[in-house]
Amino acid sequence: MRPWGIVLIALSLTGCMTQTYFNLPPGKTNEDFQRTLAKCRAQSAMLPPDPSLMGTAIMQQYILNCLRAEGYTVQKR
Repeated sequence: MRPWGIVLIALSLTGCMTQTYFNLPPGKTNEDFQRTLAKCRAQSAMLPPDPSLMGTAIMQQYILNCLRAEGYTVQKR
Protein backbone atom coordinates (compact mmCIF):
# COMPACT_ATOMS: atom_id res chain seq x y z
CA MET A 1 0.00 0.00 0.00
CA ARG A 2 1.30 3.43 -0.86
CA PRO A 3 1.97 5.95 1.93
CA TRP A 4 -0.74 8.33 0.70
CA GLY A 5 -3.23 5.48 0.91
CA ILE A 6 -2.40 4.92 4.56
CA VAL A 7 -2.73 8.63 5.27
CA LEU A 8 -6.05 8.78 3.44
CA ILE A 9 -7.43 5.83 5.40
CA ALA A 10 -6.23 7.31 8.69
CA LEU A 11 -7.80 10.67 7.90
CA SER A 12 -11.10 9.13 6.90
CA LEU A 13 -11.26 7.02 10.05
CA THR A 14 -10.45 9.90 12.38
CA GLY A 15 -12.91 12.12 10.54
CA CYS A 16 -15.67 9.58 11.09
CA MET A 17 -14.91 9.26 14.78
CA THR A 18 -14.91 12.96 15.65
CA GLN A 19 -18.03 14.95 16.40
CA THR A 20 -18.43 18.67 16.09
CA TYR A 21 -20.75 20.54 18.42
CA PHE A 22 -22.06 24.02 17.72
CA ASN A 23 -23.19 26.79 20.03
CA LEU A 24 -26.54 28.24 19.03
CA PRO A 25 -26.65 32.00 18.56
CA PRO A 26 -29.03 33.88 20.86
CA GLY A 27 -32.62 33.47 19.74
CA LYS A 28 -31.94 30.42 17.55
CA THR A 29 -33.46 27.01 18.18
CA ASN A 30 -32.30 23.53 17.24
CA GLU A 31 -34.83 23.59 14.41
CA ASP A 32 -33.19 26.73 13.02
CA PHE A 33 -29.83 24.98 13.22
CA GLN A 34 -31.16 21.93 11.36
CA ARG A 35 -32.57 24.14 8.58
CA THR A 36 -29.30 26.02 8.25
CA LEU A 37 -27.31 22.78 8.23
CA ALA A 38 -29.52 21.38 5.47
CA LYS A 39 -29.05 24.56 3.44
CA CYS A 40 -25.26 24.42 3.87
CA ARG A 41 -25.16 20.74 2.89
CA ALA A 42 -27.25 21.43 -0.21
CA GLN A 43 -24.93 24.26 -1.21
CA SER A 44 -21.84 22.09 -0.70
CA ALA A 45 -23.37 19.39 -2.89
CA MET A 46 -23.54 21.91 -5.74
CA LEU A 47 -19.77 22.49 -5.68
CA PRO A 48 -18.04 21.21 -8.79
CA PRO A 49 -16.38 17.83 -8.21
CA ASP A 50 -12.81 18.04 -7.03
CA PRO A 51 -10.44 15.73 -8.92
CA SER A 52 -8.15 15.48 -5.91
CA LEU A 53 -8.64 12.97 -3.12
CA MET A 54 -9.56 15.71 -0.67
CA GLY A 55 -12.99 16.43 -2.16
CA THR A 56 -14.85 15.26 0.95
CA ALA A 57 -12.67 17.38 3.24
CA ILE A 58 -13.32 20.43 1.08
CA MET A 59 -17.08 19.83 1.28
CA GLN A 60 -16.90 19.48 5.08
CA GLN A 61 -14.90 22.69 5.36
CA TYR A 62 -17.45 24.45 3.14
CA ILE A 63 -20.25 23.32 5.46
CA LEU A 64 -18.34 24.53 8.54
CA ASN A 65 -17.64 27.90 6.91
CA CYS A 66 -21.30 28.22 5.90
CA LEU A 67 -22.45 27.54 9.47
CA ARG A 68 -19.94 30.03 10.86
CA ALA A 69 -21.21 32.65 8.42
CA GLU A 70 -24.72 32.08 9.80
CA GLY A 71 -23.47 32.81 13.33
CA TYR A 72 -22.94 29.28 14.67
CA THR A 73 -19.66 28.75 16.51
CA VAL A 74 -17.84 25.49 17.14
CA GLN A 75 -17.99 24.40 20.76
CA LYS A 76 -14.68 23.27 22.21
CA ARG A 77 -14.82 19.84 23.81
